[in-house]
Amino acid sequence: MEKLIIIPFMICILHATPQKNHHNALQQNCLSCHQQQQIPSDLIYKRYLLKYSPAARIKAAMLSYLKHPTQEHSIMPSAFFVKFPMKQPVILD
Repeated sequence: MEKLIIIPFMICILHATPQKNHHNALQQNCLSCHQQQQIPSDLIYKRYLLKYSPAARIKAAMLSYLKHPTQEHSIMPSAFFVKFPMKQPVILD
């Protein structure tokens, strides 16, 4: 079940990265950290889905957050950042 929820999240990230290196960028910038720190990607995607519903809005919101990661710009509650540190901005187009 978790894989089914994470797949749409990864698809959004894939579309936000250049096609020739999308797998490497996704692995280096996102998945390796999520896996290592056991960040619940499915929970994050569900929150985006509830707030931004259409796929285009989800993609835009995720890309915006990745470029400017702040607690005020996040959909996660402040308690989330006690356990999981704020990430550095990512350069994506």
